[in-house]
Amino acid sequence: MSLKSLLFGLLATFAAPWLVLVVRPYSGMAHLAPVAYDEEAGDETKGFFPPTRSADQARGQLIYFQQGCVQCHTQVIRPQYLGGDGDEFKRNWGEAQDALAPKRTRQTAPYDYLGDSFAAIGERRNGPDLANAGFRFSTRQAFLEHLYNPQARYDWSSCPSQRHLFSKRTIQGQPSNLAIKTTGKHAPNEGEEIVPSTEALDLVDYLLALKRNAPLPISLGGAKPTPAAPAAPAPALAAPVK
Repeated sequence: MSLKSLLFGLLATFAAPWLVLVVRPYSGMAHLAPVAYDEEAGDETKGFFPPTRSADQARGQLIYFQQGCVQCHTQVIRPQYLGGDGDEFKRNWGEAQDALAPKRTRQTAPYDYLGDSFAAIGERRNGPDLANAGFRFSTRQAFLEHLYNPQARYDWSSCPSQRHLFSKRTIQGQPSNLAIKTTGKHAPNEGEEIVPSTEALDLVDYLLALKRNAPLPISLGGAKPTPAAPAAPAPALAAPVK
């Protein structure tokens, strides 16, 4: 084999995957822009898809990357052909649902990452998928307590604590309304309180906003609303007996 053939073969070996896995997807998605819901087409939602994030949530996403959460968590609801049985009917992967009567969770769409500097797809699922993490905690306080001491809620959890985003301090005057409650060896002593930093609050606001419940516009393949069944006619009144 000549040197020219060898170099050409090496170039083709690296260029083909790069074209298929990088250039082709990028060229197909680089033009994406928010899509307006169209009431005339049958959309029942107003505004644009996907919903925009607040500034606090955008900062929280940056902290999410900085803390390495993306290394153990994905944010992808896979269809069946990509994930065995798929994720669409897994319990707790969408809204709270009964295991005996699962409610289908919407698959992830490229538009879900629109506006993100980095798509938090993730690499592995050492922890649960977080595409719909906002449905799992009812309050900001509960999420803060989980970040500070994950094992207090689930003793089997392998999630690392984010205690460095909190501070333990002596209570001066009235206790802070942001102070969290926790148990175990990291609980505050008498007269102390644990308060979250701005970074912890932004991170929780971002996680609570992770709810893929915005319906796809019909123009993107979303389902059309089922028309209401016509009301049954009222039963005729029987003639009075004379």
